[in-house]
Amino acid sequence: PTPGYSAMPKTSSQQPRSQPRNNKKKGAKREKRSRQYIPLLRNALVDGRNQDKDVTVDVLPFMKYNRSGLDLSFEFCTNLTPASVGKWALDLTRTHMKAKYDESGYAWYDEDKREELIEHEGAARFILIREAKQEDGKPGKPVGFVHFRFTLQGEAVGIVGGEPALYVMDIQLEPQVQRKGLGRHLMRTLEMIARKQGMMHLMLPVVNKDEDTKAFCLNGLKGFVVDDFSGVWDDNGGNPAELLKEDGSFMILSKTLEAAKPLP
Repeated sequence: PTPGYSAMPKTSSQQPRSQPRNNKKKGAKREKRSRQYIPLLRNALVDGRNQDKDVTVDVLPFMKYNRSGLDLSFEFCTNLTPASVGKWALDLTRTHMKAKYDESGYAWYDEDKREELIEHEGAARFILIREAKQEDGKPGKPVGFVHFRFTLQGEAVGIVGGEPALYVMDIQLEPQVQRKGLGRHLMRTLEMIARKQGMMHLMLPVVNKDEDTKAFCLNGLKGFVVDDFSGVWDDNGGNPAELLKEDGSFMILSKTLEAAKPLP
C-alpha cells in the first residue's frame, strides 16, 4: 500500500449484544464452533515450549527483498525494540495515517496506536524491514514494518466469533522503498504465513478515506473483496454485519483461503 496502510483500533465502544432467547440453541452451536478454533490460534502464537512462535520459518526464502534497486532483509519479532524502533514505527504511522483517520471520522489518537504497536501485551506480531547490514555487521536502518495478528474474524468489530484469520493491521514503508513492488511481496508473504498456520481468511480493516489501500488490494491483488461480515457470527448473539454498518468509518477487505479446518 502507498504510502502506508493502518487499521483502526478495535471499536471498544461496541459491546456484545445480549443473545435473543429464541436463539440460544443456535448461539450455543456457534459458540462451540468458535471454541474449537482456540487450539489452532494458540498453535499460531506459541511453539511446543510455550514460547512465542516464529511463524516466518516456513517462508524464509521470502524474508528478504532484492529487486528494483533494493537490498532488504526481514526480521520477525513480537515487540518493536529497542524503544527507538517503537518510536520510529509510531511516528511513521502517524505521518502516513493521521489525516486519513481524521477524514474517515475515526479520529487519530497517539495513545490508541501506541497501545497497538508497543503496549499490546503479546497480541501483536511484526515483520521489521531493514536495509542490508552495515560494514561493521550492525543491523541496517529500519525502512518499514508489518503489524499482523492471529485472531477470529469478529475482532474488527469488538466481538468474539467467526473463523480464524490473519489480520493485517499495518504496512508502513519509508518513502525511498515505496512503489517498488515491496508491498505486494509483503502481502504474498503474509498470505503464505496465514495458509501455513491454518488461517481461513486474510483480512484488512481499512478506514474509508484510505483510497490507496483499497485500490492496492481490490485492483492490484487477486482474491480480495469488500466483506460485509454477513458470514460472521457473534458467540453472544449479536449482529457483526450490523455493527460494521453502524460504525461507518471503515470497511473490511478480505480474501478467503483454502486452509485446513480443525477437526470437529
